[in-house]
Amino acid sequence: MYALSPLLGQQRVAFFLAQPVSRNLFSATSSAQPCLSSKLCSFTASHNGGVRAYRIIAVTDQDQAVAGSASAQQRIVCKFGGSSLASAAQLRKVRAIIEADPRRSIIVPSAPGKRDSADTKVTDLLYLCHHAASMNADFSAPFAQVAERFAAIEQELGMQPMMHEHLEHFRAQLAAGVSADFAASRGEHFSGLLLAAWLGAEFVEPAECVVIGSNGLVDPATWALLGARLQDSTRRYVVPG
Repeated sequence: MYALSPLLGQQRVAFFLAQPVSRNLFSATSSAQPCLSSKLCSFTASHNGGVRAYRIIAVTDQDQAVAGSASAQQRIVCKFGGSSLASAAQLRKVRAIIEADPRRSIIVPSAPGKRDSADTKVTDLLYLCHHAASMNADFSAPFAQVAERFAAIEQELGMQPMMHEHLEHFRAQLAAGVSADFAASRGEHFSGLLLAAWLGAEFVEPAECVVIGSNGLVDPATWALLGARLQDSTRRYVVPG
């Protein structure tokens, strides 16, 4: 998420931390406080009909941007947590939120979370898959649960099946050996692929434009890469994270 910071190119970027997200808070009259530091701004979250979202408005200007300025060019980054993407019903709410404002053009999805208190998060299932695979044990049971989650969402949304091919490729990767981090990241990766297809948005593979240095921090080269990759303000992008 933080890697999306200066996402609008070479201009100076200011970030405005808005109030907790709800449908009416995306209006131009929403109050916001400027954050002119290059560091990550804190941000808050709230629930809207069971959907948790985060709002960061990226505003570019040659100097200090002012919230609500008519000259500012705004694109809204929407981050949706796991509970927001846990089922087809939740995804319908997410789509309604996104499409209610054309400025919501950069979508950052998480892996599907719990559908109820007895459910298991997809990320936890992926860790189980990796643990078993790393010990040359059978990981078919947790893998089947992951596949069922995405297949159920596709079916309930009336989508053309597409996730099976991606999941089977991942099954082969697990068997060949991957890191735990890679395995766990497939949750938001698959979620992003599905969401992009359903929204008619462009899927962006984070590995194409997010560079992590040896110290574990985002390399400054990331900003130029992101600016180039997300430069078309008329398009909607889905970037897993």
